[in-house]
Amino acid sequence: MLNNGRSPLQLARKLSATAPRLNANANPGTLEAIKDVQRATEKEYIVAALKKARGRIRGANGAAELLHIKPTTLESKMARLNIRKQDFCQGTAEDELSG
Repeated sequence: MLNNGRSPLQLARKLSATAPRLNANANPGTLEAIKDVQRATEKEYIVAALKKARGRIRGANGAAELLHIKPTTLESKMARLNIRKQDFCQGTAEDELSG
């Protein structure tokens, strides 16, 4: 799912105890319901990595490294899941320019 495919997926923390809300039109057990749960879980895992990396995607201690995936793969997943890296950055661009 979110690793290099050669090793077991290691979660740094437990996922939330509550199950993600399923699509109201999907019957439990259908492929669509399973995909909804997978997307919600994947999004939660990426968000956790972005928070830990303070919005950084690339480089040492970036979210891609934490997830053991290529930065371009992470950016693609973020776009598909509507995750914006700006939501996880510390400070603003103005702070960086002034300091």
